[in-house]
Amino acid sequence: MEKNFIVGMEEFLKNESANLKKIPYKRILAIGDIHGHYSEFISLYKKLEVTDEDLIILLGDLIQGGEENLKMLRWAMAAKSKKNVIILMGNAEDDFLKKFSKNNPNIFEVKGSTAIELASAAKNEPTLIKDVYSFLKNLRTHYFLQNLFFFCHAGIDSKRALSEQTKSKLLSNRPKNFADDYRGRALIVVGHTRVQKINPNYTTPIKISEKNILLLDTGIKKGGKISCVDVLSGKFWQN
Repeated sequence: MEKNFIVGMEEFLKNESANLKKIPYKRILAIGDIHGHYSEFISLYKKLEVTDEDLIILLGDLIQGGEENLKMLRWAMAAKSKKNVIILMGNAEDDFLKKFSKNNPNIFEVKGSTAIELASAAKNEPTLIKDVYSFLKNLRTHYFLQNLFFFCHAGIDSKRALSEQTKSKLLSNRPKNFADDYRGRALIVVGHTRVQKINPNYTTPIKISEKNILLLDTGIKKGGKISCVDVLSGKFWQN
């Protein structure tokens, strides 16, 4: 077994081998929580050697935690226009949106590292606050690919069909609330819950045993790593 291979992925990949061949990407690279650690993100991204044949999916929580939140936002805002990049909303983005005035997106509450960075830069960039607001507001909450992969920030409601999920569950649920009851065919790929909360000794992405659930938050906010998994092969990378 390769050192950088997700334990437990073999069965899923074997069972879906015929369907995986129909997916029009060489790799599907899902990246977990970043929390404003832009330099670490770039270190990881360089290792991936991304091409136009790859699909990149950021699982949300790009901001709130590190000291390079605006740099991360600028990267994401530029990358969002690319056809092979999907950027999902996390609870961090949803919470930050609440700082903006609904009547005037150029006005927001200056509190916390992301807000301070944004307010400072906006002094020389008059449209920056409005542009960030528009970017965050239009982020999607999930991405469902060919009934095989369901990507979201946090989790699902196992009592609902994947096509009928609610925003609150997608952005804030935890594996302890849905993993036991989930018996679906699709691989659920999430961040949000640090793998260390499952087991303090974990440092890499994990697949929950006997469940099609993959956890990618490896704790960058608490001194861990940012992780990326190619869900078509089970290989993973870290910064």
